[in-house]
Amino acid sequence: MKFSRYSHKNHYFTKDKTNNLPFLVLVMIFVVACVFTFRYFNATLPIIFTSFLLAVLLFITFALRLVQVLNKAIPDDNGFLFTEREYCIDEEGIHEKSIHGTSLIKWSAIQFIRTDGDLLYLYLDRIYAIIIPARSFASEQASQQFIQYVKSKID
Repeated sequence: MKFSRYSHKNHYFTKDKTNNLPFLVLVMIFVVACVFTFRYFNATLPIIFTSFLLAVLLFITFALRLVQVLNKAIPDDNGFLFTEREYCIDEEGIHEKSIHGTSLIKWSAIQFIRTDGDLLYLYLDRIYAIIIPARSFASEQASQQFIQYVKSKID
């Protein structure tokens, strides 16, 4: 889950930075509609209160549905995504071995490299990365040598 938060925080889920303009336009339209309604129609306190209550209920329903959908998107703890893996590096690429099988990830599949604290991310696309903890290396120098080696293979 730390990987997902890191990727989302750094906008790796989207090609462009998030644009808040559509949300701000909708807020402005809502404010203008409210001002127009209060100014040109005789909006009484019970109508305003009922409208506000319906808006709150709609928002709560939307928020609960969103949480429900997002919870279904979280991978299983014992599923494929969170399985412990063993990696071997050679000229061909990265050989991955787990209880589910083995695979070869060619160097050309790595899109970019990022580090965050004690974790090294080798991104295969915007939302999938091989995560290598710092404890996998004998020293900080070995970690930096590995990063340089990977960069030389993907450039």
